[in-house]
Amino acid sequence: MIRWASLLIIATGCAASPPAARLFAPGTGECADPKGCEVPLEGEPKFASPDDSREVPNNDPNLGPEEKVAAGCNEVALSVAAIEVGNYADEETLRPAVTRYRARCQKTRLTADERQCVFDAADATGIAWCAPRFWPQQTVEIVAATECPAIASQITERMNALGRPHQDLGDRQVAALQRSCQEDRWPTTVATCARNLQYAIYFAPYCAHLAPQTLRLKIEDRMAKVQ
Repeated sequence: MIRWASLLIIATGCAASPPAARLFAPGTGECADPKGCEVPLEGEPKFASPDDSREVPNNDPNLGPEEKVAAGCNEVALSVAAIEVGNYADEETLRPAVTRYRARCQKTRLTADERQCVFDAADATGIAWCAPRFWPQQTVEIVAATECPAIASQITERMNALGRPHQDLGDRQVAALQRSCQEDRWPTTVATCARNLQYAIYFAPYCAHLAPQTLRLKIEDRMAKVQ
């Protein structure tokens, strides 16, 4: 009997129309009327679907991905100034830094790729890697391309020592890392990490965080294309 009463409470409490009745004893709880459970709920229901107040995303398959807006010197200046003085700096504090870095961007004649790289950089080290002439106060040491084959060989030797269930795939992954090292300007911190990898596939979880964002995305793209 108690079980059926509980189910009845749930059913009547969730109904939006017609108004449900609360099952309180006469004169108790929220029902002050002597008729008790015959008193209907007043006002709006307590629970309403959130769909009415929530924007539904447009999933039209005909719409392509949002185009990335190219970064100009204004965007570069705002991004670099935010890194220097903080994202939450007030306008008065931010304005001189923005003016300074806009002028520096224009003076150094950054290419479109350099501007985008600086704009996407998360810290000063990333800025220095993207455009050394724009950020001369900090130097990022780059591994020589001639060292990259040796780095690849070290990874391969370690993989061989540990066992290789998918040898061909591992070789292609190592080759992709070597090409990136030679062509994408690896900082020495990234190269040092790669030298100690047990398997090439471990680059993403162990070494990727050491790379500036633009470099990290390049390496991830190379590795994703390995089949």
